[in-house]
Amino acid sequence: IECLNAEHILGEADRRQLTRFSDVIARIVAEAATEGHFALKVGANHLEILGESGLLDLWRDRLHCIHLERLDRLAQAISWEIALQSGQWTSISTPAPTAPVFRPARIRAALEAFADGNRQFDLFFGCNGLRPQHVLYEDLETAPADQVARLLAGIGLPPLRIRPELVPIRRQRGALNEAWRQ
Repeated sequence: IECLNAEHILGEADRRQLTRFSDVIARIVAEAATEGHFALKVGANHLEILGESGLLDLWRDRLHCIHLERLDRLAQAISWEIALQSGQWTSISTPAPTAPVFRPARIRAALEAFADGNRQFDLFFGCNGLRPQHVLYEDLETAPADQVARLLAGIGLPPLRIRPELVPIRRQRGALNEAWRQ
């Protein structure tokens, strides 16, 4: 589930008439869980609110962490900046009517933010005695079935049958990314 963005949480709280963050998340998780399991995409900035809400303590005995990192950090920063300017976060999103503008300082700022986010994750895992499984974006992109099977085995779950043809989202990287990289 990717549900921790403020707009989503506030919308769900209004729709469900809930006032506590933990109640909103609990309801979302209950609806999304399959056989008692759920996945939650978490950014470094979400860790504090999950801790303060008591959810991390509630989940601690069943919590399995996967840390996804990208080796090509410049490509990540370029893609981020293009998505930020265009509003096209996925291939099925509608882009803004104006083309993104190359801004090296913003790409550098994104690189610094990603480095800081990875440092925050490392600190969080260490302080909480958690040992995350690591997966590289590039490995996941190249061999998704192998990586998913490895990650599921690491948390004691059987492999899934991967059907990429059912995923409507496609890679967006293209000529603009390469031009900005140059």
